[in-house]
Amino acid sequence: MWQDDRLVEDSGDAGLLVADSWLVADGVTRGLSLHHHRFTEACERAAGPSAEEVRRFLKSAAALVPGTGRWFPRVECGTDHRLRLRVRPAPERSTGVVLMPHPGPDPRRDPRTKGPDLVAMQALRASAAEFGADEVLLRTGVGTVLEGALSSIVWWRGDRLCVPDPSLPVLDGVTRRLLVGLAARRGVPVRPERCDLASLDGLEVWSLSALHGIRVVTGWRECELTAGPAVRAAEWRAVLHP
Repeated sequence: MWQDDRLVEDSGDAGLLVADSWLVADGVTRGLSLHHHRFTEACERAAGPSAEEVRRFLKSAAALVPGTGRWFPRVECGTDHRLRLRVRPAPERSTGVVLMPHPGPDPRRDPRTKGPDLVAMQALRASAAEFGADEVLLRTGVGTVLEGALSSIVWWRGDRLCVPDPSLPVLDGVTRRLLVGLAARRGVPVRPERCDLASLDGLEVWSLSALHGIRVVTGWRECELTAGPAVRAAEWRAVLHP
């Protein structure tokens, strides 16, 4: 816990206002400044610690993450407005994911902030696992595709990389931002879309996260969709992943 301008041991626990996490592989993190910026802005929106205090906290937190091995630290701002760091070993990465659409509208209270809905989204994933799925696809009340419970979703139509329209209530995913930037540098067209579930049938769909990077959707549950062939993922993963 951040106290008196330093991190101290803390046995307490509080609800989450804001959280962020990233993969550290032998001291390297892709997009770390983007994670820091997103966390700082979210703390400000939540009337939490000042940007300067968060900056000092993040600097101290970075020094506590080992420089060798694979780690998945999480920074938090609790409902008590205390800043906390959890240094965690990184779970095993996977390259494929099975998706299941959530049967109702997006249940999140604050979809543009990572943290307040984290426990609920983890519970959705646990429920989906009973159907053989790894991730849940969230949609609006009229069925427009948004994102995964804990990941960004993108898809390919021909040679175009498609992303959810930015006006939709989705998290500003760091891995998605890195991917879109890479696409721009490669001259690959990026198209914002408002699409329904059926329009993803047969397409190459990716689930993006800081931990796994690019995961190809290899199957669908509780719907009639067919997963498209993964013709681009390996090449893009090699560039994007640390």
